[in-house]
Amino acid sequence: MRKLFICLLIIYVSGEIVRGGMSESFSPLFTVDTGGSEVNRNGASVLPQQIRLQCYPNPFNETAIIKFFAETGGRTIVEVFNVEGEKTADIYCGFTEIGWKELSFSADNLSSGIYLIRVITGNNSQIRKIVILR
Repeated sequence: MRKLFICLLIIYVSGEIVRGGMSESFSPLFTVDTGGSEVNRNGASVLPQQIRLQCYPNPFNETAIIKFFAETGGRTIVEVFNVEGEKTADIYCGFTEIGWKELSFSADNLSSGIYLIRVITGNNSQIRKIVILR
């Protein structure tokens, strides 16, 4: 999976596919400008349709970074659940503006296992699996 991601990243950045010494140009659906915002083929800005949620490193031992994009400003909730659906931690509950947010999550009081992080902002919700290894 990691090799595939790196290969796709190289293709995406360069705009060319190289096969057996020959290259083919292509037009990606989306590119990223130097300001970090998404643009479509015509260069028009594109707002995400939902929350984007990243958790890294994953798996982790003590602390992970939770990064998410809030499409709408307003009340935001970030929670952790175990695989049985029980809430094990409240990471954040408050108001956020539109844009990327980054939180640090300390799992000192949780045992090894699989957990789910849920981010709710506006009418959107997204869940990611995280693994704690001790």
